[in-house]
Amino acid sequence: MSNDDSMRVWVGDLDDYIDIDAINAWNKAEEEQEYLQSLYDDIGDLRLLGSLRSASRALGPEKHDPRAWKWAIHLANTTLSSPNSAHDLERSLVKALVGIGRRYAIARYAKMEKLTYPSALTASLPLGLKALLNQYLQGQGLRQVPEISSRVGALLHQVAEMSLILAYARVTMLQTLIHEFAYEMSGPKGPASLDREATRTMLSLARLHYSVREINFESFADIAKLNSAYNSIKDEEGDQEAYPPHVGRFIPSWRLRHLQPLTYFFPIAIRSALIRGAEWAASGERISWAAAINELALAHYAIDAMRTRAKAAR
Repeated sequence: MSNDDSMRVWVGDLDDYIDIDAINAWNKAEEEQEYLQSLYDDIGDLRLLGSLRSASRALGPEKHDPRAWKWAIHLANTTLSSPNSAHDLERSLVKALVGIGRRYAIARYAKMEKLTYPSALTASLPLGLKALLNQYLQGQGLRQVPEISSRVGALLHQVAEMSLILAYARVTMLQTLIHEFAYEMSGPKGPASLDREATRTMLSLARLHYSVREINFESFADIAKLNSAYNSIKDEEGDQEAYPPHVGRFIPSWRLRHLQPLTYFFPIAIRSALIRGAEWAASGERISWAAAINELALAHYAIDAMRTRAKAAR
């Protein structure tokens, strides 16, 4: 009754062949989906910061195995174990979320800015900027500038002590000093004597360094404060016309592309958690253990899903 070696049989009512193997595969897929839905149902509602969501809604969009949720909960419990107070719990949650996101943000920033990952990683370290800057100044022949070491040290200290300016403004101060050195060494040519790509790279690494410092949050209120500061300066910049340095064509709102906190490069799951946290902080509610655990577990779960999809795409 089959017309070849596959599991296909003729059905007169349909006036066609049907594939038994395909039907079995469909049935198994439906059974698996039903089973996974039952696991979502078993998890129940998830208490998050400022909201209550069903497991299907919170976990389902990732199209990831809900069985991974148990491991994510374990990781969250291990990280947030035994807080002494609600303040300690919030601080631990913020540090954990930022710690997960920061690794991805550094890599994504490096890719966007065309930086090598090792140099980006160096820039993220406390003393990394000074090492990279010394290397840059040496490469540009600026080490002969009088008292350059003390002047660089003084500026880095001054910038580090200024708490009310954003990374972009800190880099502008460093750029101004580099230009001063260039004028002292090359006269009227000044900055035009510097290698453009090397200088662009140096300033991008400096911005990364200060952006990493900016996200050393202690609370969700700190996150809201940083977001507000960036939104304010972006409003001031508006859509004013700008030409990137050394580029002869107009790019609308070019400066705005660099006016982003490092959290902009976090995976969406981490960004969403930080947004919920900032909104929750404004409400004045007391943080609950269940919400903190679920927020961190959801971040771990989403990252695991992201890694699984990346492996499958290789």
